[in-house]
Amino acid sequence: MTKFLQIKYLLTFLFLAIFSTGIFAAPRLIPTKLKSNNASTSSGFAARLTAQLSRADTNVPIGNAPIQFYIDNIKVGEGSTDVLNGTTQIQVPINQPGNEKFPITGSKDSQAYPIRAEYKGSNEFRSANSDVYELTVVKSSPRLSAVSLSAKVGSFVTISTVLTNSAGSVLPGRKVEFTINNRSVGSYTTNANGVAQYGWKVSTSGINTLKVNFVGDDFYRSTTTSGSIFGIK
Repeated sequence: MTKFLQIKYLLTFLFLAIFSTGIFAAPRLIPTKLKSNNASTSSGFAARLTAQLSRADTNVPIGNAPIQFYIDNIKVGEGSTDVLNGTTQIQVPINQPGNEKFPITGSKDSQAYPIRAEYKGSNEFRSANSDVYELTVVKSSPRLSAVSLSAKVGSFVTISTVLTNSAGSVLPGRKVEFTINNRSVGSYTTNANGVAQYGWKVSTSGINTLKVNFVGDDFYRSTTTSGSIFGIK
């Protein structure tokens, strides 16, 4: 055996010996598991999304880990797990006025959307995804302010109503129908303050019945309020 081959075999032996010690081996990441839960809320309110991260081998909770939450594959927020039990939770506003992303379509009163949690891993722990759970979004019941006023016969009055959700937030851009003495007088859209207005000439003395109706949409149920306009001779 030549000296060159001896050196070659020696270097090969040294390389294999060093590699087998794990010095150049990739670090072994600890496997993890991520759990979440179903949730429910109504339009205009917040949904509480929760998750728990732990080691897959020992079930020991993992703290200070960032968890991302998704509804219908839309990222809606991120939370950090606590050290004690590896849990985190976030509050996600659902269908707030001006930011309505999760409609209840058709004639249904509620609709389910997929939710999931994701942990992207670290230098110590492997990434993990939760199973897919459901967020049930329910149409909420809005409110129309009542209207009662009086005016002289022959004068014009402005009939105003305010449409709000059950959390008290105004609902702009919704059509509201006005009916006076059982006769429809038109539909008007609520403005940025949730107000719909109609100008009417008082033509009859005494009590004129008034009904204001919101027919509902993909986020809110229908609602009606009644009032009166008293015509003074």
